[in-house]
Amino acid sequence: MRGIRTTLLIAFATVVFTTVITVSLFFRLRAEAEIDEFDERTDEIQLVRMEHWLLGYHSSAGDWYDLQAFIEEMGVLYGQQILVEDAEGQLVGNSQPLLEEQTGLTDWTTVPLFSRLNDERIGTLYVSSAPGLRTTLRRSLRESLTDIAIGGAILAAAIAIPLSILFGRPIIRSVSNLAAAAEQFGSGNLGIRTSQPATRELRTLAESFNRMAHRIEHAQALRRSLVADTAHEIRTPLSNIRGFIEAQTDGLVSETEALSAIDEESTMLASLVDDLQLLAAADARELTLRVEPCTAGELLRRPVERARALAAEEGTEVVLDLSDDDETRTLHVDRLRMTQVLTNLLNNAVQYCPPSSRIVVLAGSRTAPTDGPTGGATGDGGFEIVVEDTGPGIPEDQHEHIFDRFYRLEHSRSRKTGGSGLGLTIARKIVELHGGSISAENGDGGGARFRMWLPGSASIVPPSVT
Repeated sequence: MRGIRTTLLIAFATVVFTTVITVSLFFRLRAEAEIDEFDERTDEIQLVRMEHWLLGYHSSAGDWYDLQAFIEEMGVLYGQQILVEDAEGQLVGNSQPLLEEQTGLTDWTTVPLFSRLNDERIGTLYVSSAPGLRTTLRRSLRESLTDIAIGGAILAAAIAIPLSILFGRPIIRSVSNLAAAAEQFGSGNLGIRTSQPATRELRTLAESFNRMAHRIEHAQALRRSLVADTAHEIRTPLSNIRGFIEAQTDGLVSETEALSAIDEESTMLASLVDDLQLLAAADARELTLRVEPCTAGELLRRPVERARALAAEEGTEVVLDLSDDDETRTLHVDRLRMTQVLTNLLNNAVQYCPPSSRIVVLAGSRTAPTDGPTGGATGDGGFEIVVEDTGPGIPEDQHEHIFDRFYRLEHSRSRKTGGSGLGLTIARKIVELHGGSISAENGDGGGARFRMWLPGSASIVPPSVT
């Protein structure tokens, strides 16, 4: 199998030779056409001059007497055999008297001669079309043009091929580097990247390869992290269950306490498995949303009431800020899934806030954010829900990771406040399936603020939603 260097060299050589031969052939044909056209015009001019001189001779002499010497001079001048007959058809002049008369041949040019005085026919001029001196010169000129065309073709090829190799070397090097990078990438070196060539198309190809390699490497890292995190999350409740069983067997705890703890850990383990299944379905776009109309008040009040009951033990206040007009605003959502999202956001706020804090849920109509999935399109507007607290907030360097799988602000993965680390990831998937967007930031008072925007029309809902 030929390499790219050989293939490009053959391609360049083929293009060069084809171009040179085509140009040379065109030059040769065009030059011959110009020569033929020049010959025709020259012949016409010569015939006119011969006719003019012969008529002048006849006018001055009164007849064709002693024309032979004049005709011989004309023959030498034009390099052709010239014959002149009088009005009776008698030969009165031959530029080449030693040659046999050829007036009966068809390859002679015939010009009738008429007197300038009375316009009577006084004779006939015959000019031979046989090869002569001028024809020999023309043939020599054509041969010279052919030699020039061939020499030019050879010279052009001798210059073009090295230049093609010189200018093609960066392309060959770039493609070879990209091929080598792809080979290493296919062998498992996911960190390989290729350099940026100068050619626009190859640079675009290299950038696409590097982006693809980065995404695959990132996906592999996420997969490894997901496996490790999943194993950790499953191992923890299983270890606790095993510990309580051993403790009850050794008589350290009562059977009732052990069963209660085992039930709690089993519930947590089942919840983790459910979250993983939900996330897998969302990633595969197999999660079906049951969209139905409901008012904003119906969607928000129940999760807020549950959060109030949960926060009451810590003295934390949960406030719903919703105008009368917005409370009756009709939304097209999967109410169960959106309740899951709101519950997760509110539970996180309650867990992270210190006692006697304040959590505010603001909701109202708002057009699409410019960085959202609808690109700022207004349509019939949208609906924004903001959950803001007065807790410790989110460190700025962790804003972009807050929605990652198994990510917690506590690196120790404390279950007191950390949860499984899947809640916000699932929340983002559900919101995006609704055609909306969700983001995290810090509020003016330093606490965490989550903004969630939903489209206001059911027509914006993606096709996977029913």
